[in-house]
Amino acid sequence: MKTVVFAALLRIDFCSFLWKSFNTIARDATYVESWHIEALAYQLRCLQQGRIHRLIINMPPRALKSICVSVAFVAWLLGHDPRRRVIVVSYSGELALELHRQFRMVIDSDWYRAAFPAMRLARDSGLEAVTTQGGGRYATSVEGTFDRPWRQSHHH
Repeated sequence: MKTVVFAALLRIDFCSFLWKSFNTIARDATYVESWHIEALAYQLRCLQQGRIHRLIINMPPRALKSICVSVAFVAWLLGHDPRRRVIVVSYSGELALELHRQFRMVIDSDWYRAAFPAMRLARDSGLEAVTTQGGGRYATSVEGTFDRPWRQSHHH
């Protein structure tokens, strides 16, 4: 029963989901709750719900921007709708690979699978993760190329 309730909490509360994602990725670090995380989580939920359509996040280094937005929020979005297509652009190819690896740590975890059983990957190329429902996460960098992810076939 406890596991079912915890999975439900992770599905409905992004701050709890972020906390669990952080502890999955950075096991040796300490998660410190802060107003800025709550504020960022609120804005990301507004984005998810379509109440806002553009969001610029200016925060100092090491303030959890990347884990919050490029890792946890994308996993959260795909958990709620595995048909979504998300492009994550990082400043370097190395960071794009690292954030994709962290994304995989989250979605491959037992707790994530319990919270979002419909979200499964069909394939992962290391920078592109495609769900079984045609959505996914495509990672690139400003120094890299953008090669039209999710090319649609002309067969219906």
